[in-house]
Amino acid sequence: NLLSVDVTPNQAFAPATASFTITNSGLVGIEMVELDFDGNGATDQFITFEQIHAGALKNPIKHDYAEPGLYLPKITILDRNNNSHTEELAVSIQSKVQINQMIKGVWNGMNAALAAGNHGLATKYLTGSSQPGYSRIFYQLLPYMNDIVSGYSNLEPMDTGLTYGEHAVSEVVDGTSRIFLIQFLQDYNGVWRVEGM
Repeated sequence: NLLSVDVTPNQAFAPATASFTITNSGLVGIEMVELDFDGNGATDQFITFEQIHAGALKNPIKHDYAEPGLYLPKITILDRNNNSHTEELAVSIQSKVQINQMIKGVWNGMNAALAAGNHGLATKYLTGSSQPGYSRIFYQLLPYMNDIVSGYSNLEPMDTGLTYGEHAVSEVVDGTSRIFLIQFLQDYNGVWRVEGM
């Protein structure tokens, strides 16, 4: 296809500004562009031939996404031969608050399983690469896990990304308060799991 549309970023935290770039590598010029930024079927911006001729497509077209959600923008381009080209994209706008809540749910679920002595369920909260090492540790400490888990502070976010998170808990060990960092990753299925502690 000689006409293409790209969006960057296609995944970000709210609020975010996305940049849409329209590329025409063909010989036929662009007559007009309709942009539906949220994919609801209503045109949000219309770019006329006069605006295009004046350079409206030389720079990316910006759009602000204020709220988290999955947006499916639809860009329709009409060329000078009256051919219509439609590009459908996906823009995922995330919320740090929601991600931190999901991470906390993973942490609480794993600890509840450990406190209950359910080794098998606890290891399901780990990433595949961390399961072998932590599975052995969990098994060895299982008789003491109820006391260990009850000694943690609440999980606090330190750094939250779109597919990773680092959180911390504190616990008094031998009379000294210590901070422990826990890393979380989102896998290719979108499921958050514990990567390291």
